[in-house]
Amino acid sequence: MGSAMTIATFQPDGTDGVDTFLDSTSQGSSALLTMFWGGSGRVLIKFDVSSISADAICTSAQLSLWPESGSAISTWTAYSILSGNSGWNENATTTTKDGTNSWAGSASCSTAGTDYNATSIGTITWALNNNEQTFNLTPSTVQSWFGVSNSNYGIIMFTDASASNWSVSSSDAANSARRPKLTINYNPVTLQRRSLSSLGTGIGKRQVQP
Repeated sequence: MGSAMTIATFQPDGTDGVDTFLDSTSQGSSALLTMFWGGSGRVLIKFDVSSISADAICTSAQLSLWPESGSAISTWTAYSILSGNSGWNENATTTTKDGTNSWAGSASCSTAGTDYNATSIGTITWALNNNEQTFNLTPSTVQSWFGVSNSNYGIIMFTDASASNWSVSSSDAANSARRPKLTINYNPVTLQRRSLSSLGTGIGKRQVQP
């Protein structure tokens, strides 16, 4: 029997949120996530959605960010970070994933297929305002983040901007309504099992006549 669709919203504060942008020094406590234009600009975010059952089916997912600055058209593309960088945290810099250990592939988490999955999970072109902006994320990827055992190593975002930096509010922002938010629609599937004892000879077996 199916279950009604459920909506879960995750918008952590500075204590529970994990997000940063890559610079020469740690920026994990910054109230802004700044995407520098050029080759090394990176914004990283991770949402802990392990409280959703691994049996659940994700039907859609949306990442919401709130811009605080930016004056030119800029497209950000999101990718899922790979397991080689599973220990990254808010101490990350351009050269290290945690303040000490190097990125699995190259500086600024830049190697496709080693640092991040080369297939995009969402793209957005910013509107020139400071209102909520949203990425539609690939449901199957977000679903892989469900449950205690999961493959959630976070999201990395790149920009195609060539001459303008953009900043969005981080989980440390004073205004709680403008912190990064992940909204997930999912079906909390309930598995129905048949009792083997009621089947007599069992599933897939024929009773041989003497």
